[in-house]
Amino acid sequence: MNPNDNTQNSNSNINQAGNGEPFVVPNPIGFGVPQTPNQQPVNTPVTPMPANNTPVTPTPMPATNTPVSPTPMSTPVTPTNVATEDPNAKISEVNIPPSAPSGAEEPQVINTTKKKGSNILLFIIIIILIAFAVNIDKMSEMYDNYMKTGSLTASNVTPDNTTTAGFIKIDDTSSSMKVNNINFYNFRKNTEDLTIGFNYEASVKIENVSSLGIYIELYNSNKELLYKELFKVEIALEMNSASNYTMTLDGDIRSEAYYALVKQYTPAELASKSTLTCKNTDNNYQYENVYYFTNNSLVSYDVIKTSLLEEDTSLEKEYNKLKDKVNPSLNNKILKYSVNLDENTSIELLYPKGTTPLVVKNKEIAKKWTCE
Repeated sequence: MNPNDNTQNSNSNINQAGNGEPFVVPNPIGFGVPQTPNQQPVNTPVTPMPANNTPVTPTPMPATNTPVSPTPMSTPVTPTNVATEDPNAKISEVNIPPSAPSGAEEPQVINTTKKKGSNILLFIIIIILIAFAVNIDKMSEMYDNYMKTGSLTASNVTPDNTTTAGFIKIDDTSSSMKVNNINFYNFRKNTEDLTIGFNYEASVKIENVSSLGIYIELYNSNKELLYKELFKVEIALEMNSASNYTMTLDGDIRSEAYYALVKQYTPAELASKSTLTCKNTDNNYQYENVYYFTNNSLVSYDVIKTSLLEEDTSLEKEYNKLKDKVNPSLNNKILKYSVNLDENTSIELLYPKGTTPLVVKNKEIAKKWTCE
């Protein structure tokens, strides 16, 4: 006879009689039946039914909360190499991210590092282009200097009172300056003819150079003006055609010249005027010369010569030599005359036109005169 069949009949009889509790099959893994809150589990042992439908005497119910031993069951077989779960072990909390809504598109991942890198590269390229645009003239000048001198050294000039010119050290081939589309470079002292020369080259064609009013100035090592002359060229300047310019100078000026300067004067500078008065006295005469300058260039001078002798015929002789040339005057042993350097060229001049105040003063002081 099948024991399982008896068990089923017993359960059926108990349910129909209304006695006892329904039979609950124990949990296969050995745990008790789930209980209602605040109530201890109740397990009622069940006596197997006898064979041949023998009446079953109901088993008295155990007291409340009396533990009931479950019907022996076959022990589940644990698979090999599988870890057995410890019921007393504490279950670790696992943070499970909320799942995306059904049907929602997966958000795109943007590579911000690559995007930032691209922006930085673009910014660097823009800066390089701006720097190239700002310095294109200087770079072009350096290239021209390299073609002429074989050096990429930038122009070595000291800023002066203009923004387009600066001091150039003579005999320094790396020095150059650009004024009114003309590049001036390679200022040098020529030993064969005792002159000072330089090269020039126009970046555009220029028909009348003299009309530009560009002056070449020479300074000593203290940056005191020694000499100046208008840059004059009789022919038109062709574009990108290098030429040579030579200045014939007084020996003292040439020897003292240390810096050159190329500049265009403002209207105020062109009209500026100054004077220098130099005096001297010896045993026979008292001298006073007054020099007049326009834009630091000598344009005229006055001579006053007074005799200290009781009888003197030398002043009258000098007067007679000058009366047909400079319109002199002679009164009370005082001889006076004026020399306009734009008009008078037939007499022996004290200083030529264009002489600077510094040169006049230095030469007068060398003769033991005082100047102020």
